[in-house]
Amino acid sequence: MAIEKNLTINQNETFLEEVGVTNSDGTVFDLTGYTVTAQMRTGYNNFAYTNLNPIIDPDPTTGTLTLNLDYLQTAALRIGRQVYDVIILNTSTSFATRILSGIVTIEGSATQS
Repeated sequence: MAIEKNLTINQNETFLEEVGVTNSDGTVFDLTGYTVTAQMRTGYNNFAYTNLNPIIDPDPTTGTLTLNLDYLQTAALRIGRQVYDVIILNTSTSFATRILSGIVTIEGSATQS
């Protein structure tokens, strides 16, 4: 079910990435009863990470969630490439699924916060 999608985050800017979760047949995936975790790391085995602060839409039947970092959080990111993924967890069955993964490129900024 995981889709590979590369992202770009600009330092000192608010980052918002809307993700539409779908079933294998392309229909909307109902996120009712799910929690979501999204992390970015400099490498898969690196213990240090950045939480991508995922938020499920107030109406979970839309299958939409948003990854977000405010400008202070993006200012603290190290320029370069990192890896990330997004995992949803069914809270009643404890079944976890990775829905999205890829490379995040952090673009530098001359203006500092």
